[in-house]
Amino acid sequence: MKRSRPDGGQRRLLQITPVDKKTSVVHTKNMEIHGEIENRPVLCFDTGLRERAFAQAGLSRLIMQEGLVVNRDGTVEKWKIEGVVERDGYMVVWGRNFDGQSLDLVLERGTDTALSMVRFWRDAQFRLEQAIVFAKNAVSVAPCGVICSNEALLFLPEQLTARYVEAQGQTINKIMRYVHPDLTGQSAVVWTLACMLYRIFCGNAAFPAADADALRQDMREGVFFPMRFVRPGIDERLDSLVQKTFQPSTQGFPSLEDFSFLNDADFLSIDAFIHSLSEEEARSLAVESTKFSKKQERLMRIRRFFKRNRAVVFGVVGAVVVAAVVVVSVIQDRANLPNTKGMTPLQVVETYYTAMGNFDHIVMTGCVLKKAGKDDIDMATELFVLSKVRQAYEMGKPPSIISAETWLQDGGRPTTAVVFGTSNRKIQPLDTDPADGEVSFKAEYKLWAPAFNPSSNDETVDSPRVPGDQSRVDEITLVLRKKEWRIAEIKRSLGN
Repeated sequence: MKRSRPDGGQRRLLQITPVDKKTSVVHTKNMEIHGEIENRPVLCFDTGLRERAFAQAGLSRLIMQEGLVVNRDGTVEKWKIEGVVERDGYMVVWGRNFDGQSLDLVLERGTDTALSMVRFWRDAQFRLEQAIVFAKNAVSVAPCGVICSNEALLFLPEQLTARYVEAQGQTINKIMRYVHPDLTGQSAVVWTLACMLYRIFCGNAAFPAADADALRQDMREGVFFPMRFVRPGIDERLDSLVQKTFQPSTQGFPSLEDFSFLNDADFLSIDAFIHSLSEEEARSLAVESTKFSKKQERLMRIRRFFKRNRAVVFGVVGAVVVAAVVVVSVIQDRANLPNTKGMTPLQVVETYYTAMGNFDHIVMTGCVLKKAGKDDIDMATELFVLSKVRQAYEMGKPPSIISAETWLQDGGRPTTAVVFGTSNRKIQPLDTDPADGEVSFKAEYKLWAPAFNPSSNDETVDSPRVPGDQSRVDEITLVLRKKEWRIAEIKRSLGN
C-alpha cells in the first residue's frame, strides 16, 4: 500500500550552508568534531562523501535526526542536527555545540575520570529508556557516539555516528569493538558497558581482533581473556559480571541493575577495585591463566573446525544424493532463471523476503544486483542444501528444516526442527519517485534463524524448543536496469 509523503509529495531540499569567510569547519580526519559556523561554535561531523554521493545515499535524512542530552539532575533534552556544509569538497553535518569529548577517547586514558564517566553513562541509560520516545531515531550505544562533560552526556543519533566514524575508517575500533553484532535492547547496553569497563581496567579491548569477521565471531563465541588474568587482584564481583556478559549463552546474563555497586562510596576510584595478592595467590592465578589459555584455544579450534566443515560432516552420508540434487537443480535453474520483468518495486521487495522464507536462493538472486543481499542469499543457499541432505538421509521422518511461516501457521509450538524465515513484516515506502531510476523502502520484520537460538549450537539438544528470532530494519534501494527493478543495496540495522 502506497503512502503519501508527509511533505505533500515534494522532495525535501537539503539545507546546505555555503562555506565562506564566516564559516570555519574543522576537518575531521583526526575525529575532531568541534568547529564554527558563522562565528559560533558547533559540532561538525564529516560524512566523507561528496555532494552527489551524499544525495545518492539518501543522507539528507540525517537533517531530521535528533540526539538526546542527559543532565546530571536526570533531565533530558533534545539535540538537533541543524544543517550541512561543504568542506574541501566533502559534506559535513553540523548541530549546536556541546562542550566535551567523545567517551571513547576518555576511556583510552583508563583514569578515575573515565570510570566516573562510565558510571554517568550507565545511570543515563535508565533515563534514556524512558525518554527515547522523544527522539525521532535511535541514539548511539557506542562510546564514540557519546560526548561527555561533567554535567551532561550527549547521545548522538546512531546513523550519524556510524556515518562519520566510517568516513574515518574507524568502524572496527570505534564501534564494532563495543557493540555486539546480534544483541538488542538492554542486553546490548550491558554488553557495551562490560566492554568499556574491560577497557578501563585492563588497558585494552576485550575483543582485539583486527578483522571484522573474526571480531564478530569472537564476540558470538565469547573468546576473550578474563579480567582477573589481565589485571590480577581485580574485584571478583566485577570480573564475574563481565565474564557472564561475554559468555555465549544468555543464561544468567546480567542487567544494568547488577552493576549498581559501581556507584558505592567504596568504589569511587580504580584502585578501590584492586586488592593485593599474596605470592601463593599470584602463582595459583598464573597456573590457572595458562590452563585457561590452552583450553580455550583447543575448544576454539574444535568449534570452528565443525562450523567451517558443517556441510561436509552432514554431507558424507548423502554425498551422492546431494551431488545429484545440486546438478539437477543447477540445470533447471539455468533453464528457468527468474527475473523481475513486469514487477513494481514493491512487488520485487515482497518477492525477495518471501523467497528468503522458502530458502529459494535462486529467486532471491534474481531480485538483486551484484552482491546486494549476499549474506541472506548465502544463508538461504546453505539451508536449501542442508534440507536436501537431511531429506535424503532421514526419509520418512518429519522435515527437520521448516519455514517460519509454516511453523507459525501450525501454532508456533516448541519444535526440534530448524526454523528459518521472516514474520511480522512491514514494508513502508521512503522514496517512491521513479523519475531518477531509483526508489527506496523500509522493511521491518523478525528473522527466525538457528543463529539466534542460544541452544542451537549444542548438537546434543533434541528436546523441542522455541526458535530464536531477531528484529531487523532494512533500508532497501532499488534501481531500474533494462526495464527491470532490482535491489541494489540493503542497509541493515537491528530493531527493538
